[in-house]
Amino acid sequence: MGFTMTAVQMRKYLAAKGFEIAGQRGSHVKMTNGTDTTIVPMHKGDLATGTLRGILSDAGLSIDDAKKWLRGE
Repeated sequence: MGFTMTAVQMRKYLAAKGFEIAGQRGSHVKMTNGTDTTIVPMHKGDLATGTLRGILSDAGLSIDDAKKWLRGE
């Protein structure tokens, strides 16, 4: 895949896409847009590839869109 995001970047990206924090348990943040819900582990460093893909899939978002957002497009 060659694409990474930190947990902070992911949380900001989801917020930019209309997601809000719905709760937090320990180091995991639950985010929802009212239809889709996902959990973001707020660990340091880059999210693992599988975790990144899972979050985007749960949120109904694409990797390509996340890449564009990171580049500021």
